[in-house]
Amino acid sequence: MLRLPASPNKDKSLSTTAFELVTLINFYHEVVAQNHPNLDVEELINIRTHNREHLQKLIADLFPVLIYALIRRLWRIIVTGS
Repeated sequence: MLRLPASPNKDKSLSTTAFELVTLINFYHEVVAQNHPNLDVEELINIRTHNREHLQKLIADLFPVLIYALIRRLWRIIVTGS
């Protein structure tokens, strides 16, 4: 779980946007998720906090599959018109 800096970005190590994002993630975990957990929000947070290198490898592995699916869909549209 992400933790807030002791004071609002006193050391300027985070941009304003990053600081706000960390604040919102912490608020979700500490307040909202206790009574109203949301799988979609959890997944978005996991993507944001996931290891960037691993995520890049995952996307690189899935890219050919996504391109293949797109080409098949486009071919179907061209051939059948729907």
